[in-house]
Amino acid sequence: MSYIKDFLGHSNIMTTSIYAYADDEDIRKALEAVKDNFPSNPNRKEKKWKGKEADLLKYCGLE
Repeated sequence: MSYIKDFLGHSNIMTTSIYAYADDEDIRKALEAVKDNFPSNPNRKEKKWKGKEADLLKYCGLE
């Protein structure tokens, strides 16, 4: 919040706090807007070897 306060030029962080509020509808709209940009599990990394299983097996000496 303090960074936002400084960026906006506010002298009091309480003035900035009005910009940090989001109700359930705002949150739903924000999540809906970005849902297609993230995998279903954001902690799971994309498997760059997907579709290259034969190369992976060969690299690991299993082919």
